[in-house]
Amino acid sequence: MKRKFLKMIFLFLIFIFNLSFSEKKIIYYGWATRDTIFVRENWQELDKLPFDGIGISVAIDRKRPTTGNGATGNLLGWNLFGDRKFKYDEFKEVIEDLKVPKWKNLKENFLACAVATKGQDKGLNWFDDTRWEIIYNNWEIFIRIAKEGNLKGIFVDFEHYDYDCELFRYAHHKAKREDRPFAEYKEKAKQRGRDIMKITKRIFPDIIIFYSTGYSMYFTDKFSRGGPEEEVRYSLLPSFLDGMLSELGENMKFVEIASVDPELHRRGIYSYGYTEEEHFRKAYETVKNKCLSVTEYPEIFKKRVSAGFALSFDYPHREFNTEELSKNYFTPEKFAYALENGLKITDEYLWIYTGTLQTSTFIPGKDYIDKYLEAIRKVREKFKLKNISFYRGYKCKEGKIELLDGGKELRVIWEGILENTGSGGIEINLPPTDLRNKNFILFVRPITNVVPTLFFSLYDEKGRVSMNAWHNIKIGENNRIIIKVGDKGSSNYFEKARDEFDKITKILIYFNSKKPNEKAEVIFGEFKEVENLSEILNIP
Repeated sequence: MKRKFLKMIFLFLIFIFNLSFSEKKIIYYGWATRDTIFVRENWQELDKLPFDGIGISVAIDRKRPTTGNGATGNLLGWNLFGDRKFKYDEFKEVIEDLKVPKWKNLKENFLACAVATKGQDKGLNWFDDTRWEIIYNNWEIFIRIAKEGNLKGIFVDFEHYDYDCELFRYAHHKAKREDRPFAEYKEKAKQRGRDIMKITKRIFPDIIIFYSTGYSMYFTDKFSRGGPEEEVRYSLLPSFLDGMLSELGENMKFVEIASVDPELHRRGIYSYGYTEEEHFRKAYETVKNKCLSVTEYPEIFKKRVSAGFALSFDYPHREFNTEELSKNYFTPEKFAYALENGLKITDEYLWIYTGTLQTSTFIPGKDYIDKYLEAIRKVREKFKLKNISFYRGYKCKEGKIELLDGGKELRVIWEGILENTGSGGIEINLPPTDLRNKNFILFVRPITNVVPTLFFSLYDEKGRVSMNAWHNIKIGENNRIIIKVGDKGSSNYFEKARDEFDKITKILIYFNSKKPNEKAEVIFGEFKEVENLSEILNIP
């Protein structure tokens, strides 16, 4: 009983550290998105696109399938918050559609929805329980389709589209629906978000939720407009998102996929058109730090909200020149440059949106589109292991690394020249990160010709070694290694690691080979941070 209890504590305390072996991922969702009928019939062609996942729509009336022209009236995802109560049985064929593809490339697919559109308003009132029961019913069906259709998650667009009474705008609802204090509206919005997430967690406990027009858009809007909080256009959105965040399950991902920065916004530099690394860093900083002042749950936010970015190669929309690409804001070369900069900074995902291009333009491809897709393809390949590279240690011949099981594991192979000194491993590059007094568990499996102890070194942005000579760390039971950053040890640098080095930019993890001139191989598993190491040390 005690062992089971400790394991429960272990699972509760651990969260995945941001030094993941998984590659950065590119997803697509835009006007070229099509429904499940199209996906069922064309999935093999879609699977050739240079993305890791795509948005998929659900047609309400299968006799009127989507054509990729941006029309939304027949889409379930654009009617979830309306006044029609859907039935699960209406969408059984949709689930069968989604079970047909045998994806080899597009493994991060998701259903897409927009909840704040004019067509869904129809008198929607935050305090109308009867109307919200319809919404909860529709949301449950939507989540069931995603789960049973073997998708990874959903994409929720919170942007206001052509509203007379905008969903997240307190001033509109106070004037047009119910005259109540702002505090009551915020509390009700939080309750609705909490209810939505409870439904989601019950059905799809490991879902990925991408959302656009999120915390950073609210922060940017508030920064731009000034004035009291209740006058901000998206004044109720943080409360709704907080409700969702408060019920976020342990295995769920919550991704702010279109991070924006208020200063860039003021200068007329908008998210779909970010180009420079500085642009992405500013937006990242807004989400990760500035938005902590917006949420009621800053500690949960810091650990669970992932920052991503949005780019659009036909930006600004409706001004895309298909004849002379040099006249576009983004040429293929400039888009590749922006995409690479965005992938350097994003936690994991980058979203590509198109606002004018139809699916028929993608499949079959046209010359001008193919040039952009090829640019995306080349950048995507570069970033499969962009932040991780093979570390060639002392007296080591060339080695290599490769991802296994979709990025869950990493294989490292090298050959040493001298016994016990021919070392190989991995080098992890990251933005300046505070690792002082952190506790980690690293899972590794020596396969052949490897001394079962490791070296673990940290470097700051000036190239100074903050910790070295971790040669006494032995692989424990279940291939588990405990690493406590900042502990005293055999190196004089340990005190600095605890007191001074808060901007680590490189980690080296490497092993020695047992015999010279023979292949050595190690499999790296997860690299996890734990909050309370003492609670788990005795778990077998």
